Amino acid sequence: MSAVLSRRPAVPAGLAGLAGLAGPTGPAEWTGPVGPGVPRVGFVNLMPHAEQFESMLMPQFAAAPPFQPVWIKVASRRYALDDRDSIHRRYQLLGAALQDAPLDAMVITGAAVEHLPFSEVRFLDEVARAVDYAARRDLPVLGLCWGALAVGHLVLGLAHQVFQTKVSGAFPTDLLVRDHPSGDGLDDRFWTAHSRFAGFD
Repeated sequence: MSAVLSRRPAVPAGLAGLAGLAGPTGPAEWTGPVGPGVPRVGFVNLMPHAEQFESMLMPQFAAAPPFQPVWIKVASRRYALDDRDSIHRRYQLLGAALQDAPLDAMVITGAAVEHLPFSEVRFLDEVARAVDYAARRDLPVLGLCWGALAVGHLVLGLAHQVFQTKVSGAFPTDLLVRDHPSGDGLDDRFWTAHSRFAGFD
């Protein structure tokens, strides 16, 4: 499940893309251009094995213009399955990341908490601050998996439903937003892969 929320008519150039950021054994350090004109995209990475997830995530953005990924951590997540020195060196809390320069877009990743009610997710307040930062500045926000549930809840007040059995497979999906770049090239009905325990009604 993913969601793109934006009050802008189009996602700015450079929201996604950087071929070769992730190496075959793990995330690579950013070596691309930085500075004026290169969009800074904040990645609030909540996944278990956060660094390993970077290696799976970044190739998905390889076809678009370069951007500077800014890896954001939340203080209330332990990152116990990661190399803590690496997380400390490469990830920043949102406030520290904003001291360098403002962000141009935000990505909220999945998290292994989709089975919990939002009231029991200990880092939801920090995710809410990140989403609020983006919303107040009219920045695009991409929610992935649980991140889509959280963004829908925080921005639109949607409640998610936890399923008794996992939804798994490919399912037909109706295209509801036709004037957004995320739907470019899609038919009115298209197939999407699902592997999840929760969703919206």
